[in-house]
Amino acid sequence: SFNLEGPLSHMYKPSFVDIDKDGFPEMIIRFNATVADGFIQYLYVYKSENSQDFCRRNLIKEFSARNGFANYSNNIFITGEQMRKDGESWLGASLHELTEIYYDGKQEKIISKETKPNILRGNDTSYWY
Repeated sequence: SFNLEGPLSHMYKPSFVDIDKDGFPEMIIRFNATVADGFIQYLYVYKSENSQDFCRRNLIKEFSARNGFANYSNNIFITGEQMRKDGESWLGASLHELTEIYYDGKQEKIISKETKPNILRGNDTSYWY
């Protein structure tokens, strides 16, 4: 079993990707936990202890984003964290800070950071899933 904290509002289908290139994939679990002013999306990376199954595993990395997203694609993890301009309320925040991160199972390197208009308000659904 997995111990996931908080009132969960959405679980995504787990994925299996060989992040550290050791011949056995890591398990990626992504889920949303509800909080008073929105949600936090978590992305957990687990490594098998025996390189055969995930009955025994270790959490090797956690990514999260408040009122945004945490995702993985093509060897890059990306988070989009809600931000607000001066004077804006938290629930009315108009921005997201997007961070692209390279992670190989051991080392992490930030590739880029940029601020975009709130991605949950527009028609660009590429960040939503």
